[in-house]
Amino acid sequence: MRTESNSTVASDAYSFDAFVSYSSDPDKGLARELEVFLESFHTQFSSQDRKRLGLHKLNVCRDATDISPARAICQGVFENLDKSRFLVVLCSNNAMKEGCWADQELWHFLATRGIEDIRLVVTECRDPMRDGGVFFLPGIRERGLLARPWIDLRHGRV
Repeated sequence: MRTESNSTVASDAYSFDAFVSYSSDPDKGLARELEVFLESFHTQFSSQDRKRLGLHKLNVCRDATDISPARAICQGVFENLDKSRFLVVLCSNNAMKEGCWADQELWHFLATRGIEDIRLVVTECRDPMRDGGVFFLPGIRERGLLARPWIDLRHGRV
């Protein structure tokens, strides 16, 4: 997500490299796996290779691990979105419903950031681009996110 060369600047501006937006049904487990993978990816390389490639430990925000139950969930979510360099949206049927958390998180993030800081990860849907991408939230379609590459993690769910 970011390299060591700009990590000092990004660290000052953001507490998290990425915020993972998802619907618990069906993506709670996948969101956790993604968080663990991204935060430990750098360990697959020697320290010499990490330095050469500019890899470092990523800090990923996921509601279950980074938002205190004692705080108002809405306040915690929006504060952590503001502290995140990227928004990763796990696109399932439940997450793509208008008014759901993913929809609110997307609009909050887009209020201050551009689409270049959003990554879409499709986790359900046989043909997400059918009918002009009607599967996706209006905010995703309206802001031109479908013209950007997205990641396919449906792995047999379709």
